[in-house]
Amino acid sequence: HCADCHGVDGKGNGPAVQVIPGFKPVDLTGLSRRRGGQFPREEVADIIDGRKHLPGHYDSDTDMPLWGLMFQPEGCEFNKESEAKVKALISSLVDFVEGLQQK
Repeated sequence: HCADCHGVDGKGNGPAVQVIPGFKPVDLTGLSRRRGGQFPREEVADIIDGRKHLPGHYDSDTDMPLWGLMFQPEGCEFNKESEAKVKALISSLVDFVEGLQQK
């Protein structure tokens, strides 16, 4: 889901950049570096989920999909079990993004 925009290497060079004028996804490999060496795990999870308003990240013009909604299993959305599955999937994605960090 992420590589279309962020690229397979997470550097923000996915194929969507070629077809959407002015579109520049975040380079995911430098999140820790830009925050003094600390990986912003909770912030990354919230951005992926997309359902929590983050000042400076979300407004009506955001390009980031609301994965917390899109990952809901069809037919059983927003119950305890579906929310647990979404949270687990997002946690796995955060782990992956953390593994992309350059020293």
